[in-house]
Amino acid sequence: MRATIFRIIMALAILLLTYQATRADSLQGVVVNESGKGIPGLTVSLARPDFRSAPSITDSFGHYSFSNIRPGSYYLEVYWGSDVLYRKSISIQGSQTAEEIKLRR
Repeated sequence: MRATIFRIIMALAILLLTYQATRADSLQGVVVNESGKGIPGLTVSLARPDFRSAPSITDSFGHYSFSNIRPGSYYLEVYWGSDVLYRKSISIQGSQTAEEIKLRR
């Protein structure tokens, strides 16, 4: 009986760890200027030492999005060409909307 309970607990633990390792989340937000208008055509990326996301280009309203992102700590970066306009450390835990990124001149 104890061996059966132990096997069930171990199987559940393995399933939980597998789920956590393969879970993917999403992030979306908007980049705006000082007056609150969305800025199109900027490159937004998520980065950490072992990973850099495929870039998301802001749409005509300044919106960007990422999907299939593993939970963890990242730098949210905004570029115009090769110039870094914004960089902030964020933590992704579940699907979420990032705070509005307001760029100043």
